Amino acid sequence: MAVKALDFIALRQIAVNVGDTTPNPGVAGAIAWSTTITAEVIWNGSSWQRTSLATALTLTQVEIDFGSTPVRSARFTVTDAAVSGGSKVAVWESGVAATGRADGDHLWDSIAYAAIPGTGQFTLDAFATGFVVGKRNVIYQIG
Repeated sequence: MAVKALDFIALRQIAVNVGDTTPNPGVAGAIAWSTTITAEVIWNGSSWQRTSLATALTLTQVEIDFGSTPVRSARFTVTDAAVSGGSKVAVWESGVAATGRADGDHLWDSIAYAAIPGTGQFTLDAFATGFVVGKRNVIYQIG
């Protein structure tokens, strides 16, 4: 088996604002790092714009409580006005210790999360491989 070392290539750094028409890289889809707005930008063929990742990434942390009785699954309702029935909600475990928990104790849990969007809220289903109790922090993103 051959192993190849990969060199990381940094984005080209340029001083542009959203809407600038120069410099023109000559090809739509060119990506660079704007030192002016400190964000990733993309050339759309006529001007520089923020990439969708640079404008859409908002993460929210919420604390959930499995209670004091050991369970393998639980269902929670998370209220967020930005959620609609057509939203896509991604959820994962936070590394931040929840209230009353020790740092890193979430590493002992193996919990899968699934979100079902609704109007102004989503239902969060949690499924653990073993029994869990107490509070956990989760992070979610709405798309």
